[in-house]
Amino acid sequence: MNTVEASQETIWFTLINTVHQDFLFYRLISEIEIKKIKSIKSGTLFTQGEPRSLIVHILSRLWWLDIIQRMIVAKILMS
Repeated sequence: MNTVEASQETIWFTLINTVHQDFLFYRLISEIEIKKIKSIKSGTLFTQGEPRSLIVHILSRLWWLDIIQRMIVAKILMS
């Protein structure tokens, strides 16, 4: 997946609600039990504007952090 594709809400919505649904329930079990609706929405839907939602969404956050980490490592190795 490239960064343009990863910036699309529909990709993350589809992945978290199909392929990675087990991960969704695993990550949100405590929020589901205590009915923290706001946390559940922000973790699964893009409710806070695109840039922030890409980091708050429970699945896209992992992808973006990996990309940032790879960029930092590449920069260090090039120095």
